Amino acid sequence: MNQLELQLAAFLARYAWVACSIGCGYLIGTWRAYRTRRYAREFLARSEQRSIERLNAQQKLLLQTFFAAGQSTLTTLADDTESEFTLKR
Repeated sequence: MNQLELQLAAFLARYAWVACSIGCGYLIGTWRAYRTRRYAREFLARSEQRSIERLNAQQKLLLQTFFAAGQSTLTTLADDTESEFTLKR
């Protein structure tokens, strides 16, 4: 091989290495973005499910408390007014 062919081979090898590095970096970045998006979506779904379960439990407790209190009439509600309060200092 003459000098020109050696320089051309070195040039092609160097830029093939750079292209391979860029391609691998792109693939790694794409994989990380996919994985992050997938885990974020799963975390959001679990968080929403926990919130819904918590709200359902609170609603159930509220309804149980409301129906356990018995029937109130308008006069009992009006007579249940508390005395005036005083400010604590």
